[in-house]
Amino acid sequence: MIRLFKSVHVYVAPYRSEGFGLSTLEAMAAGVPPIVTKYGPSLDFCPEECAYYIDAKVTECFTNPCGKMKVFGLKTKMQAMWAEPNIQSLSQNMYRAFTDRIELRNKSQICRKHAEYYTWDKIADKMFKRLSQITH
Repeated sequence: MIRLFKSVHVYVAPYRSEGFGLSTLEAMAAGVPPIVTKYGPSLDFCPEECAYYIDAKVTECFTNPCGKMKVFGLKTKMQAMWAEPNIQSLSQNMYRAFTDRIELRNKSQICRKHAEYYTWDKIADKMFKRLSQITH
C-alpha cells in the first residue's frame, strides 16, 4: 500500500459511513492528505489542518444493508443513519488540492506527523491505561 500512497497526491474517500477508516490513517502516515466525508471517524483523527472535508447531509439509511429499524437484517433500537457526501464539495476539494500546492504540501507534513500518534503500540498503551482506570 505504501507504494500506492506514494504515487498519489491525495487520498479520496467520499464515504457514507465508515467503521474506523484505517486506510485513511495509513494514507496520512504516508504523508497523503485525505479528502474525506465530514462525518464519522474521520472527525476523530483527521484534523482540518491535514484533511480536506467533504460537506455531507446526515440522513436515515434505508438502502441495503439498512432497512426500517434494521441493519444486515438485525433489528436496531433506532433507524440507521449515514451521511450523503456533497458532490460539489468533493469536486471543490479535489480542485483545491490540485491547484494549491503549498497548502497540499503543508497538509502532507502535518498528516505524517499527526499519524505518529496512532501507532498500534501507542493505542494499545492508551487502551490498557483506560481499562486499568475502569477496573480499579
